[in-house]
Amino acid sequence: MLWIAKQLLGIDRVRYVKESIQQIDFKEKSNELAPFLSLVIIIFSLFCVVFFKMEIRRMGYSVLRQTREERKLRDFERQQMVQLAKITRPGRLQSVAQNRLTLKRADAHQIVQMTDLQVVAE
Repeated sequence: MLWIAKQLLGIDRVRYVKESIQQIDFKEKSNELAPFLSLVIIIFSLFCVVFFKMEIRRMGYSVLRQTREERKLRDFERQQMVQLAKITRPGRLQSVAQNRLTLKRADAHQIVQMTDLQVVAE
């Protein structure tokens, strides 16, 4: 058939007809693939939606776990501050100094105050 077309129409027209036939074949093939490609795109987008929802949930659990850890650390810090306040209160320090270290309360003439510029004895 192409030989007859070459003889009747000439070589340029045969190329044009051949290219037209190839374009028509490509369009037909693409029309056959269009539903398949649409389905692939839809399934891919659904997988992406599910994946992102799972990531959001996972990150939410991670934030929850970190919040609990922060709360525990803050409670521990408060306990340490309370314990430090109990240990360093003046009455307890005085009793430890007198009972365990056998220290006596300083008299007024034994107190020496040191400042940046001078030493003051009271």
